[in-house]
Amino acid sequence: MLENREEVNDDHKKFLTLNALSKFHELRTSTLEFDALRERIDEGSAKDYLEEKNSLTPALAEIRKRT
Repeated sequence: MLENREEVNDDHKKFLTLNALSKFHELRTSTLEFDALRERIDEGSAKDYLEEKNSLTPALAEIRKRT
């Protein structure tokens, strides 16, 4: 669907379909990520898990400054 992005921009129904699929994909990905984090919490290794996530580095640095 993304190969036809211009077509999607010109067709509201197709845009809504792409938007819905995008939200579904985000939900699925987030659910899998939360499940992985939950397992690491149960194992006692949540800190290691969070430090492995490069996208969280700025947020973790900010939290560390406040504590």
